[in-house]
Amino acid sequence: MQIANLVWDPPTDLFTIPYVDHPVKIYGFLFALGFFLGYLVFKKLVLNYLLSKGEEESRAKEKSRTLADRITWMSVLGAVVGARLGHVLFYDFDRIITHPMSLLSTWEGGLASHGGAVGLLIMIAIFWLRSKKDLHEIPFLSWFDIYVVPVALGAVFIRLGNFFNQEILGTYTTMPWGVIFPHAMDGLPPFPRHPIPLYEAACYLFSFFLLYKLINRPHKPGSIVGLFFILIFGSRFIIEFWKSSQMGLFDDWILQTGQLLSIPFISAGLYLLLRKPSVSCQKVP
Repeated sequence: MQIANLVWDPPTDLFTIPYVDHPVKIYGFLFALGFFLGYLVFKKLVLNYLLSKGEEESRAKEKSRTLADRITWMSVLGAVVGARLGHVLFYDFDRIITHPMSLLSTWEGGLASHGGAVGLLIMIAIFWLRSKKDLHEIPFLSWFDIYVVPVALGAVFIRLGNFFNQEILGTYTTMPWGVIFPHAMDGLPPFPRHPIPLYEAACYLFSFFLLYKLINRPHKPGSIVGLFFILIFGSRFIIEFWKSSQMGLFDDWILQTGQLLSIPFISAGLYLLLRKPSVSCQKVP
């Protein structure tokens, strides 16, 4: 008995704003929800850290809220700008050469996760440099350890948004969990495909729970970041083998563009995990 494949063709609009008649996209809602939940997780982890340093509870709560507010807005900016630049440079390079102003055409879509990761790296470094006094001069890697935990959670909702948009899809499969996308963004006709966004969302969700558990245990500063890079970009590297070509800058090579861009992050993760600690192991209670 053959199991019928799921036909996935949901609406892309969640609802329409009254009076202005402007649709709210499911992708946008999930994107915002991921950042909001990440904000809550980040605030809790910062609060725990401040309390562990002897900060008075009411003051620690206020400070953690302020820091979470600031870093969340900076993260949104870094992720969107970085992801847009990454997409243009690595997946739409020919167009940017002939039409440079298309760089500003964000309404046409196109965000690359590797570019978003670089944007987040830049923003977290800027934030740490500007906020060291509020953070009890916490070392950068220890601060970064806290930061990447909610980032993994946010990535889950972004991939769920991709699934609703019928984008970043896989190759043909005969597996019973293959999904048929009648209006795939890549324009291919409907046939059973690997639901790549769900594969990645599952890996990112596992990564979040593991990182959240480990950060509450003694660990070498930077080891959580290292594990984050290995889990997130390692899973991305493997899943790319079942992903349809995104027409990236290096897709004519043996590996796809997404795999090549993942290698530096995986290498950085291995370095952070294997390096000798310069300070004693820390714990965020």
